[in-house]
Amino acid sequence: MTSENSNTSKSTNGSSPYTEESGPRVQSQIGQANGNDPLTASKRSKSEAEYARQNIANETLEAAKTVCGELIADTERTLEKARYLESEADRKHVEAHEEWERAAAIRQEAEEYRETLIEDTKRQAAEQIERTRATAEWECSEMVERASIDSEKMMAQAQVMRAAALEELEAQKIYAEAAKFQSASQETLNQARNRLGFARTSALLKPGASIPTETSTSEKQLPNGETRFLHVLGRLRGTGVDFQNAMA
Repeated sequence: MTSENSNTSKSTNGSSPYTEESGPRVQSQIGQANGNDPLTASKRSKSEAEYARQNIANETLEAAKTVCGELIADTERTLEKARYLESEADRKHVEAHEEWERAAAIRQEAEEYRETLIEDTKRQAAEQIERTRATAEWECSEMVERASIDSEKMMAQAQVMRAAALEELEAQKIYAEAAKFQSASQETLNQARNRLGFARTSALLKPGASIPTETSTSEKQLPNGETRFLHVLGRLRGTGVDFQNAMA
């Protein structure tokens, strides 16, 4: 653009090629006209001036055309560059939009994955809680069942021990009763033996008396206390009580 402007300035000022070449000729023609008719010289000078003006106008037009062509070329190049920049901007815009869409898709996928992960975590936690609750209920049921079985065993053992204690108490009562009977019967036996010995002695002293035998008749002759002792002794023997140990 600087060279074109310099060429344009040279073609528009007084130092144009036409002025330099035609200057001496015009001056010689003017010099010749000074020696001829003044009117003819004036017309000739006017004609030459018109011709010079036309040449200058043509040269200026050509120079303007050249400058305009160069300006148009520069404008075309600038426009082409602008179009290229615009296309690049459009491409960058499209790429940016595509990148934004990819980022949005990635974000959407991340959100969906997060939601899925949260749902899976909640489901697994619920399943774990349910399994833990079921296990706890099963263990609690097992503990209750074992406790019930142990309690029943303890109750059975307690009942057995209670029955054994009652049996032992009953046995102690029987032993105590046997001891009482022994004490009472011992005295009764002593009395019976004394009376029996006295009766035998009296019978032996009588003439023609026979020795009495130990039959049921002798039992009938015993006092009521002796007979009661014999009945108690038989009842104790019928119960299976070790009378000798009870007496010990």
